[in-house]
Amino acid sequence: MEFAKSAGADMTVNVRNYTDDEFLVQLKSNKSFSTITHAFECSGNEKAINLAIKALCPNGKLLCIGRGSKDNLNIQLNLASKKEIDIIGSFRYRNSYKKALELVESGQVTVRDMITHIVDIKDI
Repeated sequence: MEFAKSAGADMTVNVRNYTDDEFLVQLKSNKSFSTITHAFECSGNEKAINLAIKALCPNGKLLCIGRGSKDNLNIQLNLASKKEIDIIGSFRYRNSYKKALELVESGQVTVRDMITHIVDIKDI
């Protein structure tokens, strides 16, 4: 989560630290986050997905990147539909490698801080 903040995320949330109601009250009390238009859910956690749906404003966008271990999740689809939230899935970044490499090559995206280890190919 610290990396997400350093990369420009306005807010990160560990759902283990809050009940939904606690988080939503805290969120509404912070004017900086009174209108959340986009959420990136990176864990695949059912609670986190549902909390994002609750927190997003009408016509918001939820990008589900993470994959949990369960094939079926109880997602509040009726609420998402009522709020006209677009839920977008991305699995292993299919069809985005070329664009990602172009962004890195052009210098628009810096990956140095994402690299934790460099391993020689012979050591793999």
